[in-house]
Amino acid sequence: MLFKSIRFKITILYMAMLAVTLAAFSIFLYLNLGRSLHLDTDALLRSKAEGVEDSIDMYWETEKLEAANEGADTEVFNKVNNINFIKIAKHWVEERSGDPKLMDIIIQIFNADGTRIASSKKDIWKGHIFKNNF
Repeated sequence: MLFKSIRFKITILYMAMLAVTLAAFSIFLYLNLGRSLHLDTDALLRSKAEGVEDSIDMYWETEKLEAANEGADTEVFNKVNNINFIKIAKHWVEERSGDPKLMDIIIQIFNADGTRIASSKKDIWKGHIFKNNF
């Protein structure tokens, strides 16, 4: 008799609709928050990488100007497969590895082939070659 009453049927229907609504809202919130966190993390990583790139570029341009003032030909200052750029990148990483702003991140610089030029942590991924797949 209890299961046949209209009150029981309405209560069950209400509970089912509430459960479906809460589940749909929870799934939407979970997916939206996950996407937002990924986008924020990507933006933060991109910002830090651009900062490192700008700093190394400034360091490279300073070295280039100093060499030009000493009479060196500026056309040899191409970054791709240039041993001087590799030395400057290594020097920059060694110099900046103690910077408190960069203590919580690992900085790795790769050449066009995907081989690591310099790294702030020497034991991370030792000997691996990475290809740019994106």
